[in-house]
Amino acid sequence: MTIIQFLVLILIFLLLYFGLNYFVYSQVVSGLFLKSGAKLWLQIFFWLSALSFVLGEFFSRRQVSGLIKPISSYGNIWLGVISISLTVFFIRAVMLFIIRSNGFKYYSAGFSIILILILSLFAIYNVSRNEFIREITIKSAKLPPNISPFAIVQLSDLHINYQKSPERLKRIIEKTNSLSPDLVVITGDMIDADIGKVEEICAILQSLHPKYGTYAITGNHEFYAGLDKFYKAISCAHFQALRNEHKLVAGAIELVGIDDPESRRFLHKKLSLAEAFNTPGPTDHSKFVLFLSHRPEFFDKARSIGIDLQLSGHLHAGQVPPLDLIEYLFFKYPCGLYRKTNGIIYTTPGAGYWGPPMRLFSRSEIVKITIINEKPAK
Repeated sequence: MTIIQFLVLILIFLLLYFGLNYFVYSQVVSGLFLKSGAKLWLQIFFWLSALSFVLGEFFSRRQVSGLIKPISSYGNIWLGVISISLTVFFIRAVMLFIIRSNGFKYYSAGFSIILILILSLFAIYNVSRNEFIREITIKSAKLPPNISPFAIVQLSDLHINYQKSPERLKRIIEKTNSLSPDLVVITGDMIDADIGKVEEICAILQSLHPKYGTYAITGNHEFYAGLDKFYKAISCAHFQALRNEHKLVAGAIELVGIDDPESRRFLHKKLSLAEAFNTPGPTDHSKFVLFLSHRPEFFDKARSIGIDLQLSGHLHAGQVPPLDLIEYLFFKYPCGLYRKTNGIIYTTPGAGYWGPPMRLFSRSEIVKITIINEKPAK
């Protein structure tokens, strides 16, 4: 990615972000019929709140201090509040086309503000709850009886950075170990920053001990943070990377991993499913083929090549409105289990979160997939 392209993307984001803030601000001001003095104080509040996210993102990637952390934390929460506010006030704006009265305009604005506050507080509480254990059972005649059942735990979108609590990560790893996995796979966005120098985090990750090891693929945030930081993280954790290649695990599972599509912009290299399925040699399709892709978008192409199961993440189940609705409208496999005649995909909301520490209609989860040998019917 060139500097010009990067600056254009930043500019587009800032215009969109501040535009959303202005929309919410204008809805409050016009709905409550605020006068000039109150409007000025509200403007100051919105400007400072909006800037807290931008400044927190900028400075937290360069230094960590007692001042930056609270600014970044507040900014992330504000981003979630603005997202929920956008949804609530958009619905209100539509209703104002139907019910045209100053009374409804005033009271609906007050009700909207109260609703936003309630939804935001619940979303913060919801993301702080213990991770949900999602259990999925898959039957396959390809799995040898001697290793059946075979337990795989999927962790996705941990987004480890300096803002995340080491205690939360420790809880996730302890829960994962309690599931007695034969294999752990991390389907991208494990990191958001350089965690290699944080001994506590490395020690927590090192305590993960599946029978056949832990494998990680890249997500888009591995490229944003830097591949050097990704390799530093998996090195300190003793994980193995799968980048456009496959590896035979336990003599029975063909584990295929592909880079996130962001690699095309950062590495200027064409992303190829064929490369992943043929490096270092052709995938043995007589074995159970497990395909790891951070984004679910490759599923239909992967099915045409021949897979048994794809594990993905990336979309976070939207975390907060309106992103959750947008994902279900515009993505084919946004969240959950989808069974097709020649393949299965599970898209997880993720064990962590990005940005706002908020989830409204979803839960952070750890996924346990148990593969059981099933002989074909005679």
